Amino acid sequence: TPPRTSFLIISSLLLGVFIFGVGVGPFLVKFRLAAADKTLGTDLLDLHRFGPAQIRLERSAGYFENIGLLSRSTDAKLGLIQSYVGIGDFAGADELIAQLEKSGTLDEDRGGKLHGIRGNITYQRGEFEIAEREYQLARQSIKPASLAYADLLQNQAVLWSNKGRPFRDQVLANYEGGRKIYQELKDTGGLADVSINEGNLYENDPEAARTHYERARLHA
Repeated sequence: TPPRTSFLIISSLLLGVFIFGVGVGPFLVKFRLAAADKTLGTDLLDLHRFGPAQIRLERSAGYFENIGLLSRSTDAKLGLIQSYVGIGDFAGADELIAQLEKSGTLDEDRGGKLHGIRGNITYQRGEFEIAEREYQLARQSIKPASLAYADLLQNQAVLWSNKGRPFRDQVLANYEGGRKIYQELKDTGGLADVSINEGNLYENDPEAARTHYERARLHA
């Protein structure tokens, strides 16, 4: 009858409002906040604004973890570790790395990225043999056509460039491999970094160095 139909409609609407308000609504709000913070935090990392990046990525990781999206939280934490390294907080980076290794949320690709980050940390500490081992492990796991792989090629090339001329061909091959990935992904910042690093190889040849630096300016 009409009265009963009206009651069922009103009840359904109220139940829908309750479900949205208690569950779906807050989930969507936190998801959007977490995603926005992750995007902005990553952009700030690229600009080397590590302090603001840390704030955004820490909040993003917390939101994603709160709503049960652990893999996305792990992605934010990988960026957060890089922000710690950028501000010189190696103790904070080591602590978060240990947490991730125990979390069970690291698949092959994320595990490779963590190896790459550890390579950067040990390189900055002057532990070059450990850094090289970490970079090699990272290359075995990170997706080859990804931005993370291109960055890894560059970092490994910088490490090899300190070993002198015997490693020159490997260094140049890494830079060329990174350049191709950046070109495919239309990452002009990465292309500028490659040209800067190549220019640094020619400290005794100013004309050659200038060519690479001018190319970097075009991309930057």
